[in-house]
Amino acid sequence: MYGYHIQLLVDMKTHIATLAWYFVDINSGKVYETSAGVPPIKLIN
Repeated sequence: MYGYHIQLLVDMKTHIATLAWYFVDINSGKVYETSAGVPPIKLIN
């Protein structure tokens, strides 16, 4: 599976925190939620 890892960040005023990690499969366009950008992945669309 090939695609993009997306890290969603949030500005907490005193630091930047990771809110979520996603993986987008470039062949199917399906979006998965991941934990710290690594498997296991969970299909969300």
